[in-house]
Amino acid sequence: VFHHGDHTSQEFFPTDKHKEIARQQGYSQLTKLGIQQLYELGQYMRKRSSHFLSVIYVQSTDCDHTLMSAQASLAGLYPPTQGQIWNLRILWQPIPVHSATLLYLPFSHCPKYKKLLRETFATGDFQRQFKHYKQLLKFLATHTGYPLKKLTTERIWKLSDTLQYEVNKIIESFSVRTKLRKLLELLLQAEFESSPFSFRCYFKNYILGARKPSYHQKMVMFSMHAATIAALQMALNVCNGKLPPHSEKSGQVSA
Repeated sequence: VFHHGDHTSQEFFPTDKHKEIARQQGYSQLTKLGIQQLYELGQYMRKRSSHFLSVIYVQSTDCDHTLMSAQASLAGLYPPTQGQIWNLRILWQPIPVHSATLLYLPFSHCPKYKKLLRETFATGDFQRQFKHYKQLLKFLATHTGYPLKKLTTERIWKLSDTLQYEVNKIIESFSVRTKLRKLLELLLQAEFESSPFSFRCYFKNYILGARKPSYHQKMVMFSMHAATIAALQMALNVCNGKLPPHSEKSGQVSA
């Protein structure tokens, strides 16, 4: 299970000054850095797990940057050799990547889950922690052009993505960057605590189900998002409360 690589913005905020650059590259596309990160991860996995590579099954969420991440990692994992080479100028071979919307947590449109999430946000414990970030939200509202009331959980996630992947003066301050990351970790924890049983059942049935003999695979790979990986770690009780970093050759395979 691995996190996607560096990618362009998924959307822009009203005062964003990088709109034209991102439009040229495309929304939510893997950058050159992201391609390199995942290619090197594939090379790392080949060295580490070459005895598992005979039969592999690869799934990704149905998003451009996760699909591209899977493809880039497979380019490093399966360089064509001898009879597999079909073009001497292109040392690459196509490997199937299967998209699955279920890999992207499916609870966001569930009325019961939304109700549980609202109840979690209303708890005294969450409110005590959340009050430390109210100044940060005001700061973000002022500098991004979003009204404060529109800075929902989903908006904060997307805004964080945009700010992280752009060379953006808004979060060049280390303290702002750190606070934003900690806020995301708090929100993620709240989302998991809203329905921990659902998360555990989901991952047990869907992710761990890939181990069933009917698949006949030696190795199963999943290209995912930070939130999905963190939720998996929480379900397995191995989460350290931090958001997973981008995958790279140092072997930061998330699970």
